[in-house]
Parts: sequence; structure tokens; C-alpha cells
Amino acid sequence: MLSIQLRLRNGLPVMIMGETGCGKSSLIKQLTAVLRTPLRTLNIHGGMEADDVVVWMKERIEEAEFLSQEERVVIFLDEVNTCNCMGLFKEIICDRSVQGRFLPPSMKIIAACNPYRLKSKQALEQEAMAGLAFDTFQG
Repeated sequence: MLSIQLRLRNGLPVMIMGETGCGKSSLIKQLTAVLRTPLRTLNIHGGMEADDVVVWMKERIEEAEFLSQEERVVIFLDEVNTCNCMGLFKEIICDRSVQGRFLPPSMKIIAACNPYRLKSKQALEQEAMAGLAFDTFQG
């Protein structure tokens, strides 16, 4: 928690990676409770479009602009690697902007993702038999 708090205080990007169910979201909830900081969470999923993220972030930006200099709000982008908006998330997390609009200093960003795992040939075959995989060109 201390490492995350120091990164937030110094304006550094915070990205947490861990397996499903390991407690990434719980860690952030506990951290914001200890710091007495409001938490706004966007639970990202595969059906989400970039426009959905932009609209949600613009609402949070408007909320953060009304905070005093001493107040903070933590924005938690959960499961950022599950939708096809990685360029947008890079802009938010690393560049601290949304469509060129800079984030207010009172807004602190934390993102979480699951590690990428290569699947074995056997796992791919099992998914294909279960109807969970698309046919791909093996040229």
C-alpha cells in the first residue's frame, strides 16, 4: 500500500497486475478507505467501447474540478486489458489526459489488469471443441 500511495503522491502511473481473484480491487478499496479518499471505479469489460470510457471519464473530470486543492479522488480502472481501448488507457494513465484534455491534479489514476497467458495447443483445441474459439487462418 505504501508503494502505491507514494506513486500517487508523486504523480506516477500506478498499474496493478495479478491473477483473477487475488485481491487487486480489495487492495484499492482498503487503500482509499485508509486514506479517506473517495473512490470511483470503472469496471471494464470486453463489450465496452472507447466512447463509453470517455463519457465516464469526462463525468469524473467534472466532479474532480469542483474539489478543493487539498481534496483528492481516486479513479480505479479495473480490468483495463479486457477491452480494445489500450491507446485510450495509455493516454489516461501515462499522459494524464482524455482526448487531449488534461486531468485535474486532484484526480489520481490507478489501473488493474490480469496477466496475459499464452494458451497451450491442447487448451486451444478444447476451446474449439466447446465452440469457444473462432477458426483462424494458419498460413
